[in-house]
Amino acid sequence: MSESVMIVLLLSSVFCWMAGGAGWPPFRKGWRRFVWPVIASLLLLFSGIVWWKAFLVGGGLMIVNTLPYGDRTPWLWRPVVFASYALPAGALSWQTLLVSLPLSVIVLTLLFVLSRKINWVTWKIYESFAGLLQASSLIMACLSRL
Repeated sequence: MSESVMIVLLLSSVFCWMAGGAGWPPFRKGWRRFVWPVIASLLLLFSGIVWWKAFLVGGGLMIVNTLPYGDRTPWLWRPVVFASYALPAGALSWQTLLVSLPLSVIVLTLLFVLSRKINWVTWKIYESFAGLLQASSLIMACLSRL
């Protein structure tokens, strides 16, 4: 994976997560749920990942990015959802899950709690970190294959 592809992957993930949280037309939450997975799959294909693995990652992103984590979701379920955000990278390299799963759970749970307690920790901060962690997991998985 080239450095340019890494940059586009990271920036597009953060943008799509934040745009989806803002409900930007025309896709609203679809930015996070569908646009970002398609972009990620295409970038993986462009990087030489086998087509079925790229589509498996895209499908996995679509599934985990539609899981609920908001106010009506029980607290015990949220860390499971946050961990699931790293799972699609496992289609490329399961070893990276040893790092990305606990990192996702710890960082996103902490940010979620802080967003409830501290006004300046906004949803945009949470969303940007969620996108950043997903893209970083994919990059680590690609690089671990080298």
